[in-house]
Amino acid sequence: MRIIIKCIWIIVFAISINNAYSLSSSEITSDAWKALQEEDWRATIKLTDKCIKLFEEEALKQQALLNQFPASEETSEYWALNDVGTCYYIQCQALEKMGDKHQETLEIALKKIINELSYAQCWDEKGWYWQVAPEAKKKLRQLEFKKML
Repeated sequence: MRIIIKCIWIIVFAISINNAYSLSSSEITSDAWKALQEEDWRATIKLTDKCIKLFEEEALKQQALLNQFPASEETSEYWALNDVGTCYYIQCQALEKMGDKHQETLEIALKKIINELSYAQCWDEKGWYWQVAPEAKKKLRQLEFKKML
């Protein structure tokens, strides 16, 4: 019986430690921006993948609730949509810098933003949100034009 109780305490402790060290989507996104600025492509991809894996399901649910961009005072309520869309955008920036061998993955990520996360918005440190999908569309057009040359 003592062994069972000890095992339960160990499991509870391990879960609480894991929860204490888990990051929010905004923290992961912020860390991904930092990694991108430091040109640490590997860390950028790892962090963006983590945010996408953990929060994409919720982001897609939030996207499904919208048929237009939310009012500015409601934008932060769509935290998962915004952070996952932003992480896809950050990932695209890194993939582009990593070279042509990542072009297919880059195009898939851009299309994901455009087609499935179209209402994602990114917080700018200057104090406003900007729309991620129009930027993704511009980048995709540039890539398609580049292919034609």
